[in-house]
Amino acid sequence: METIDGKATILGALELKSVEGDVLRPASFQATIKAGAAVMDLTVQVVAINSDIWVTNPISANQWEHVSGAEGADQAANVLTSLINPDRIFLLALKVLDDPQLDGTESIDGMNTTIVVGSFDPAKLKDLVSEGTATPPELGDLGISAGEPVDLTFWIADDGKVLRIEEAGPLTTTESRDVLRRFTFSKFNEPVEINPPA
Repeated sequence: METIDGKATILGALELKSVEGDVLRPASFQATIKAGAAVMDLTVQVVAINSDIWVTNPISANQWEHVSGAEGADQAANVLTSLINPDRIFLLALKVLDDPQLDGTESIDGMNTTIVVGSFDPAKLKDLVSEGTATPPELGDLGISAGEPVDLTFWIADDGKVLRIEEAGPLTTTESRDVLRRFTFSKFNEPVEINPPA
């Protein structure tokens, strides 16, 4: 995931620039987060295995800290998992996409894709929860915006895999109105090992 335009913040005052990593369903991931803080850029490594989460502290020579159970850790884990695991928000958005329309085709890394565009009201995630059709994160923890719908564009391969998503507009209350994010997915079904940091 990369922020193409505008600003998105995470965990308070960090300006989120990019996230790159691996997801092992249902609830494990490892990722590198690049963010801006005040006058410097930070790189944070994150590993989550089910309900356990570890992060590197960029101020303490990138030492690993086991933050599960610490104050605020559950919320932090929730936010990070939701950003990194596409199942948590963006693939769910396909189920409640308003006025979806086909917008042509495009080849991505040699794979034919169909482009689908539509708008998405983040508040509709709550409907999926109440219907019992999905288990996204606690929306209050994410600061989901109750404002205007955001525009989403999906690039869907012939086999149904979503290869790219672009989100135009703020999903949360901490994002600027001109924010544009791009999610790129690859290496589907490749073996992944996620282990606790040494």
